[in-house]
Amino acid sequence: MSSYLFAKGVGESLNEDSYEVRIIRTAAGSDQTTEFSLAANGFALRYESVEDSALVPGIVHSRCEVTTLWPAAIASELDTLLTGLATSEDGDYLLEVLRDSTRIWVGSILVEEFSVDEDSTNKEVRIVATDALSLLKHVDYNDDGTAYSDYQTVYDILKNIQEKWTLYTYLNEQNSGTEYRLAWAEDVYSEDDYIMAAETHPAGTDLKSIKRSRIHTNPFSSINSNNVTEYVSCYDLLQSLCITYQWRLYSYGDAWHLLPVALAGELTPGTVLQWDGTEVDRDVITQYDFQKDAAADVRQKDAGWRISYTPPHNEVRLTRDTSDGASVISAFNFASGVEQTDASLTYEGSDTAPSDDLYLVHGRIYIVGSALGVAEDSVGNIVLQNVIKWDTGGSALYYGNS
Repeated sequence: MSSYLFAKGVGESLNEDSYEVRIIRTAAGSDQTTEFSLAANGFALRYESVEDSALVPGIVHSRCEVTTLWPAAIASELDTLLTGLATSEDGDYLLEVLRDSTRIWVGSILVEEFSVDEDSTNKEVRIVATDALSLLKHVDYNDDGTAYSDYQTVYDILKNIQEKWTLYTYLNEQNSGTEYRLAWAEDVYSEDDYIMAAETHPAGTDLKSIKRSRIHTNPFSSINSNNVTEYVSCYDLLQSLCITYQWRLYSYGDAWHLLPVALAGELTPGTVLQWDGTEVDRDVITQYDFQKDAAADVRQKDAGWRISYTPPHNEVRLTRDTSDGASVISAFNFASGVEQTDASLTYEGSDTAPSDDLYLVHGRIYIVGSALGVAEDSVGNIVLQNVIKWDTGGSALYYGNS
């Protein structure tokens, strides 16, 4: 399969990074010169984890959304794109983002989320693309229709699954040198492995334990009641490996990145498989300063970053949350006139107790059939009286409402 550039749009960030959003057609053809404009909001690249409040292992999906403007001069090119998308399959049209001429993301355009607004001669086109990792749910893990046999290392399984990925063929054609293909670090390995234990943590990074861990392929297929072979999906197998090795897997640039969740907050050495087939040791978790002027060491902000100053408030409210306190005396459905007592507790007075100590007296009355037959009083008068009684002889000082 070959590919060509169908159209592109360019923009620049606040710190003068040059961005290029490109539409790629994965078929034989020559690069086109069609250029659309990016809307004011540029593009949005999002990574969506299953769990938003914590780092958990598993596949992290990404998607890119961009609003483009197509003037009347290139209306025919837009019509060609719409016609092609209507009959396309996953992976026929790609969206890729370059930063300073380096690919930072690529994905398959989602036809069902493609929309066109024709409010003026400049047509506004919304394009959404995904990293296509979810499409691995529909790909069986087998050798071109035949079940794998014997053992495979975890490393080989990862490479096999990646080669069945929708975007693999395009990236394989685009890269042949030192570009990243797989980048990983290892944080899960056996403590009985003396070689691993002798190395600096994470030891698996240095000695690539996933190349020495093997799994038999028999469990990856089975025969159903109709005598048809069924295979585990590539997605399920990949997700299982991520959970076992505590990886968060995501697609960025030209590579899959598999990073241990426990090492996410620190500089982490790891291993990189390049597209030329060689392996090198690299830091796989580093730092990138977004919208920061390195020379002046300051953050750059645009007009949308607003700081508002409001007049000071002259009203102060103190709210006590009594729900955190424990019940001292409580009773349910007791008869009228029955006193509730607790002689085992000592209550401090206001002269010794902290200022945030207080006791809340409250109750509920359930009324059944209490309506009175008086025209002027259809509900009746209910009187609830709470009386706090203190034993005699107390030396502390108490206050009460009167």
